Amino acid sequence: MSFSATEAAFEGFRVTRQNPLSVLVWAGLWLVGLIVAVMILGPMTMPYASEIEAAQGDIAALSPGAVTALSLGMLAVLPILLGLQAILAPAVYRAVYAPQTKRIGYLQFGLVELRTLGVVAVLAVLSIILNLVGEAAVGFSKQIGGIAAALAVNLAVFVFTTWISVRLVLTAPLVLRRKGLPFGDSWRMTAKVFWPVLGVFFLSLAMTLLVLLLLVLIGWPLYAALTMGGAMAAIPGLLLLLLMGLGIALVSVLLWAPFASVVQQLDTQG
Repeated sequence: MSFSATEAAFEGFRVTRQNPLSVLVWAGLWLVGLIVAVMILGPMTMPYASEIEAAQGDIAALSPGAVTALSLGMLAVLPILLGLQAILAPAVYRAVYAPQTKRIGYLQFGLVELRTLGVVAVLAVLSIILNLVGEAAVGFSKQIGGIAAALAVNLAVFVFTTWISVRLVLTAPLVLRRKGLPFGDSWRMTAKVFWPVLGVFFLSLAMTLLVLLLLVLIGWPLYAALTMGGAMAAIPGLLLLLLMGLGIALVSVLLWAPFASVVQQLDTQG
């Protein structure tokens, strides 16, 4: 059992090139979700806005109140993000599996989306658990054996979480081609193609980073104009918001489509 890792890795570009209007539809949905998330997260973190900005991403520099506000805010936003993914991921997979249909958006709302929601929710919970256990293991090893032990445990945690992630990465795209929640199907399918699937992940990630770099270069002048303020600041602010929606949509396609291609190639051989 094998597949073309290169073909799979470039599947996101093919979907984007052949379905530009669909990408715009997906960008619009991401934009709506982003606005709703900001409306929820903003009031919860507003009292700590200056503190969060001064910390510059360093969680350790935040007060307990700020950490609590951020944590509760992220928990409140998480259902929105999972719901969007449950709607949009199947749409991207349909663009891979049946491109000849040429449906704008490839959107549906039914059992497939509900099953996808179950898959992404389980994977999100699993990711949180693995991160918490990993952080606890690294912290404990640092207390016992110092920095060297912490580095070794951190490497082991990274390898283990990567292995789990690769073994389950086909679960979501398999929802459209299997019954139930196909965690077991993904586990079996990746058993003999672990390294090629891992290669697809790194290839697609590298191409996604290049696209993100291009978006940053485009967005930087808009951000600079926004920070200058003034009566015209609303225009670059609006353009920057639209660019963020488009960027999230492109990243989603580039990261999701390759694994649908892997499933399609392996199913064709089977």
